[in-house]
Amino acid sequence: MKTLRNMQTKDRIAQSIRDEILSGHMKPGEELAQEALAEMLGVSRMPVREALQTLVQDGFARRMPNRHIQAVVLDSQQIHAVFWIAGTIEAELVALILEKQRKDGENVTSDLSGIGRELRKILQFMEEVSDPDHKIQYEMEFHECLIHMADNPYLEQLQNKVMDGYVSYAISNLTEKGQVLHMLQEAAEAVEKRDAGAAGAALKEYYMYYADRFTERWRRQ
Repeated sequence: MKTLRNMQTKDRIAQSIRDEILSGHMKPGEELAQEALAEMLGVSRMPVREALQTLVQDGFARRMPNRHIQAVVLDSQQIHAVFWIAGTIEAELVALILEKQRKDGENVTSDLSGIGRELRKILQFMEEVSDPDHKIQYEMEFHECLIHMADNPYLEQLQNKVMDGYVSYAISNLTEKGQVLHMLQEAAEAVEKRDAGAAGAALKEYYMYYADRFTERWRRQ
């Protein structure tokens, strides 16, 4: 784990511990002791205590009856469930988008064409850039754009919460993007054609592809 002498905030400490969990470097049930973590990270105990509280709230750690805190490391089946739920929610958000456009009446075709163009433009940028970090940014932007189009702030926050953690880590660290780009292109084309079923299927395939790659990477370590 990297020292954080120049990163004293609880959020950055929590992110560092979260990355250790997501990368598979921590074992299930491994104790997260305040004193040991503070010494390892080069920080005081207070921000570590606050960071651990955040991790408990986010499901990356659990507080035991003896007040000790242990890391929560999901198994392969649980990880697949996380990605399946993320894909299902996003597919349902697409269905809401298409239903809303249908109820809006005569402008539905032009509106959906605009949505499709926006999504395809993001994917075109993702395909053309060579910098892996930029590809990741455009991939995340695709999801942000799609989620926002549902025009439901509560569900938008819910999906963002699901995306944060295992999904965003997979997108940021599994950098072979050819196959995922193809699946997202299929989803964008289906949205433009008003085919909620095809869009949902492409999105679920995309998320499960990442779930498989994520767990394969852990098994190789």
